[in-house]
Amino acid sequence: MISAVTVHKYMKELGLKSVVAPKKPRYVKGECYKKFGNLPEQKFETERPNQKWYTDFTYLYLKEGEKRYNCSISNRQKKL
Repeated sequence: MISAVTVHKYMKELGLKSVVAPKKPRYVKGECYKKFGNLPEQKFETERPNQKWYTDFTYLYLKEGEKRYNCSISNRQKKL
């Protein structure tokens, strides 16, 4: 194994240059792409089945640093 200094010396003698990939730009938080209002306005009851469906995505952060997603889907009908 040879040191980085030795490699640099030989590359200079041979006229070789390394190719370095540019770093990715850091993430810049901005406005979300699509923003939807509260269309049902918390009125979850319906007159007939399958008239309204609701979803909710929740991010779960585990102890090991892993991330999981939970998706809940529901529909509600007015109670008689």
